[in-house]
Amino acid sequence: MIQTTVAARLTHRYRAGWGHLDTWGRDFNVRLTPARVVEERIDYDTGDVSLMWATLGPRLSRKERDEATRALVATLSGSRCQHEYDGCGCATHSARVLRRKGRKVLIRTSIWYNY
Repeated sequence: MIQTTVAARLTHRYRAGWGHLDTWGRDFNVRLTPARVVEERIDYDTGDVSLMWATLGPRLSRKERDEATRALVATLSGSRCQHEYDGCGCATHSARVLRRKGRKVLIRTSIWYNY
């Protein structure tokens, strides 16, 4: 398992590559399983689709678990692209919660490329 911290992006004043300049919320500790590829896409502009489980920290209220889930999706989604033109080839990640069971969250991630 991978131990990491995640936070939700509170403001969206900057584009994807400059998201670190926005205001971010509280940090949550999570443990992630390694991503398991469920769909391989060998296409020009689409990447693999993966599933992973996340375990949220203990002793969180329901409201805090919801906030931690949003933080997890916000951290795993997005792009680091800072180019001023289209077709740069940078990857964009999209994360979506498929299922929640108590402290465990199943996340689907997909990738596409800017071509």
